[in-house]
Amino acid sequence: MGTLIKFCDTQLLNACGKYYLLHLRNFAGKKPAISKRPASAFGMYLRDKKDLITEKTTNDASYEPILKNVMKIASDMWKNEPDALHQYYKQKFTEEMNEYKQNLPVIRKRPPAPFIMFSNDQSEVLRLEYPDITERSKVISKMWKNLSLSEKQRYENIYKEKMIVYQDCLTDEDKVAIKEKKARSIKRKNLKEKKRYSEEGLLSRPVHPSNSWVLYIKENLQSVPKGENKFAFLSQRWNGLTADEKAIYEEKYNSLKTQYDKDINQWQQKYT
Repeated sequence: MGTLIKFCDTQLLNACGKYYLLHLRNFAGKKPAISKRPASAFGMYLRDKKDLITEKTTNDASYEPILKNVMKIASDMWKNEPDALHQYYKQKFTEEMNEYKQNLPVIRKRPPAPFIMFSNDQSEVLRLEYPDITERSKVISKMWKNLSLSEKQRYENIYKEKMIVYQDCLTDEDKVAIKEKKARSIKRKNLKEKKRYSEEGLLSRPVHPSNSWVLYIKENLQSVPKGENKFAFLSQRWNGLTADEKAIYEEKYNSLKTQYDKDINQWQQKYT
């Protein structure tokens, strides 16, 4: 909506109603980002044709000038343009997008999670036997599920060591860039889910259970001596547990995960 609001003139926006004017004020009050993502090919076309679209909307008595009708006119115009013009805007978008990516801050790459490290190790071995990536991923997931706790712990330890080095190397600029990237990712995910599911559906969505380590932390929070760092104290105790002791929490997680899989399947069938 932001792209459309930017090119509409005041007369047209006044006709769009209080709802859209409220969003315009919110949009106008925001400071422009240092590196703003370019508009899509269609968005660039809208920008260039703003006067013509405004004229068509305000002069056509059969069209009430609200946002959906503006978009309808713009969409029809775009569809009827020759392929050469489509190609021109697509090429323009590609060029601006490449420039935008070059100006983005370089974010240090986070070390891969234990499962990803295991998956990378096995992919090279299984690539010839399972050339299809989907089939190979299923095989690797099953192998990880059946992996011994001691072997999983080995990957966990490697991951923790790499994370310590990674976090020590992060600058303040890196931390800000990571935070902004995460916020953008969450926003895109939320918008995508709102389009796919209703708001009512999202409110009733089953919650994924915590993993075995988090279950242990939650269960033992009250046992931490006063004055101790709860996270550090329980992490040290967790690392000192035997494989059999950790297996208790793995079983709890597996039981919760089995129930979650049933619930999420029922939920998806209901709202999709």
